[in-house]
Amino acid sequence: RMADKEKEINLRPHYYVPKQEIEKCSSGIKNGDILCFVTSIKGLDVTHVGIAYWKDGQLTFIHASSSAKKVIIQASSLRDYAEGIKSCKGILVARPLEGKLESHALVMPAIESGEYPDIKDMVPYPVSDFRIARQDRCP
Repeated sequence: RMADKEKEINLRPHYYVPKQEIEKCSSGIKNGDILCFVTSIKGLDVTHVGIAYWKDGQLTFIHASSSAKKVIIQASSLRDYAEGIKSCKGILVARPLEGKLESHALVMPAIESGEYPDIKDMVPYPVSDFRIARQDRCP
């Protein structure tokens, strides 16, 4: 049953990088890492996701912007974006495990060239193919 699975998942520890620590940990974040914005909103774990992207020495991210109504490279830094969201507690960083980079190898060159891939052409990763950053250490 879904309710039982949710209870089981909620008992697991959830690690994230607090938003005040993003800049300190940013050197461990790589292009293509999945960024999940952890929230203080009751009943939710994350409210938004994006793909980490270093642009001109600044860590930012690529995401579907609700205000721009399209996929964009965020102009502000990742830290500034997170700091600007009151309910954001920090970020959860996920990275494909070595040997599981098929989609990553296709997506990042397209992003870097400015040609955003169509989502239907992206291969989804099973959760077991990611390493999650722990709160007590940077990714």
